[in-house]
Amino acid sequence: KESLMIGQSDIPLEDKMVTVVHGTDMVNVEYIHFVCATKETAQEWSDELLKYSVNLLAVNSSSLTYLDKLFT
Repeated sequence: KESLMIGQSDIPLEDKMVTVVHGTDMVNVEYIHFVCATKETAQEWSDELLKYSVNLLAVNSSSLTYLDKLFT
């Protein structure tokens, strides 16, 4: 745990982490852990990922469409 300290050491690592769980079904899941420099950055990423995951229009569209929107 000490080797993973990023950002301020007085904030626990768990408060600066974002975990994404994905899979093809509810049994076979994989975890991706992101560690941010600050608690606020982790919260912002969590909020934006949650918005993306519950947006029904985003589910129906291609990821390339959103990348194109982002960079144009």
